[in-house]
Amino acid sequence: MPNLLVERLRKLPSRSDETWQAALLRMPAWAGDENGQPVRPCMVLCVSSRTGCVGSAKPRSPGQASPGMVLEAVVSLATDRAAGGYRPGRLEVRQPEVAVQIAPLLAEVGISVVHEAELADLDGALGDMTRHFLGGRDDPAALAVPGVTIEHLRSFAGAAKEFYEAGPWRHWSNQDLIEIMSPAAEEGRGWATVMGAGRRTFGLAFYESRRQHQLMFERADPRSARGQRGVWSFTYDHITDLPLGDADAWMDHGLPVAGDGAYPFLGRLGPGREVTRPTPKQWAFVEGLARALARTSGPEMDSGRWAKTVETAAGPREYVLSLPALLETSPRPMPPPTRERPK
Repeated sequence: MPNLLVERLRKLPSRSDETWQAALLRMPAWAGDENGQPVRPCMVLCVSSRTGCVGSAKPRSPGQASPGMVLEAVVSLATDRAAGGYRPGRLEVRQPEVAVQIAPLLAEVGISVVHEAELADLDGALGDMTRHFLGGRDDPAALAVPGVTIEHLRSFAGAAKEFYEAGPWRHWSNQDLIEIMSPAAEEGRGWATVMGAGRRTFGLAFYESRRQHQLMFERADPRSARGQRGVWSFTYDHITDLPLGDADAWMDHGLPVAGDGAYPFLGRLGPGREVTRPTPKQWAFVEGLARALARTSGPEMDSGRWAKTVETAAGPREYVLSLPALLETSPRPMPPPTRERPK
């Protein structure tokens, strides 16, 4: 039986020198499935590399996505008289398995189908669509930073899960300022507090100095204490609150997570609310700190100064931590930092 979509293409004139790009994608928006769980419906965009015009297929639930949606999007663009009105000579498709399945069908009407991982024109159209759905805001994904890999995220996700399950906010407040004495921190992350005692925002807040931490409590608007460089923080959210690229990483790679509201986010919020994502070194630094604090005991906290050696994506690291306020009010000399015995 003839494929009706292919037959529609057959009736159109051909432009053999024209290239289009297409891919199965997640929509840049969330919806609820039949159980009320958040899902990203699947869609297809088809873009003309010459004109920038876009065709699409009707969105489907993730379980209903199929290569036939790509044919649907090609026909959508080809039959749009304002944007198309013809069929291309070449179609570049991101998913190799989709390219293999639709190539024989489109070959019948003179369209060669090739797999291409990098589709700049399609990504540009998707970026425009994403900004439209998000009201102009599209925070960068973790994997968009050069050098950051899925293994950096996997290692950090494991530490974030351990930190969340340890629940250090039961023992610390945002007034318990921790000095990270070692390893040496980059500017803006030498001091930290545990967030979560108020049961609203959970994670870690970072400060460039003890004075900056004090200003957060002294000023009527704590945001004014962020400074010109902004502040780093490690927080937990629902997956629907993550940058879409981060959500894709968790869904595609099954990264560890402690619960529905415990997807981790790490970034710097600038004075203009612009978001900066970490480098590989910065991911490993916060990963190690999260593990060290998750494994800190009550007696170690009470000592005012202690050390922990933990694994990170960059290898084992020793963290020497202190509570300056506790050390300054202690009536007795403090012992050297407690150290774990080598295993």
